[in-house]
Amino acid sequence: MTEACVRIIDFGFRELGLRKIVWKSYTDNKPSNALAKKLGFKLEGVLRKEIKCLATGKIHDGNLYGLLKSERKQKFK
Repeated sequence: MTEACVRIIDFGFRELGLRKIVWKSYTDNKPSNALAKKLGFKLEGVLRKEIKCLATGKIHDGNLYGLLKSERKQKFK
């Protein structure tokens, strides 16, 4: 999963010219939150009652992460 995410991030910054990429995940989704942090994303806030689960219809709080091109971890360049 990490390698696929790195390729997507690389494509966004290099090919699309993005200056920032955002990542949303349920606040209680520990694997997704850990991957965001591993990739260098910074937690920018918690969005209350933001994400609706399509399978259950339950509303979840969401973590909002951001990664600026200038903050990108060197090892993933």
